[in-house]
Amino acid sequence: MKMKKLSPTEPCFNLVFSVEIPPSIPTSKIEKKLRQKLGFRTKLIAENIVQMKISVELSKAKEIIEQFKSAINEIANELPSNSIICSEYWFIVKNMECICRNGVKVNDRIFCIIEFNGKYARIYCNNVENYVSIKFFSKKPSLNVDPVQVPATVFTHCTEISRINTIVEIILSDINTILSVIEK
Repeated sequence: MKMKKLSPTEPCFNLVFSVEIPPSIPTSKIEKKLRQKLGFRTKLIAENIVQMKISVELSKAKEIIEQFKSAINEIANELPSNSIICSEYWFIVKNMECICRNGVKVNDRIFCIIEFNGKYARIYCNNVENYVSIKFFSKKPSLNVDPVQVPATVFTHCTEISRINTIVEIILSDINTILSVIEK
């Protein structure tokens, strides 16, 4: 699948996922299947972990998630059901007014945590480059979390590969939330 270069004004969906592969299975075999099935860049980040990064227009995100699910389901047959898959994703929206009302300002940047339909997201507004980045937490954050100093691990969703549909449902729900936010 050839990817076209993203327009600087199109909302963007970014997904990074990794699959932990047991030592008894050749990692390169799984990496090759993922690369060929989805057509995106993959890399080995550890001896037994394959990582893939995907960046697409938000309008194509649901289609990509379905392809992602299909590819994972295909390789899941070759892996033990307790193999771990983790995902992290975020949205970039250019030319969008900052949605932080009571955020923490750091130079020309504003950070805040906002609730959307019972889910929490960290919002990062870059007023110099005129974009908003939105990342959903994997769990509800504590009340006193500093939006500037949020550790990256709180955005990572992990599950057993046999439960990939759980992660897919979460991501699709968050895509729908973002679509409703940017259409306002």
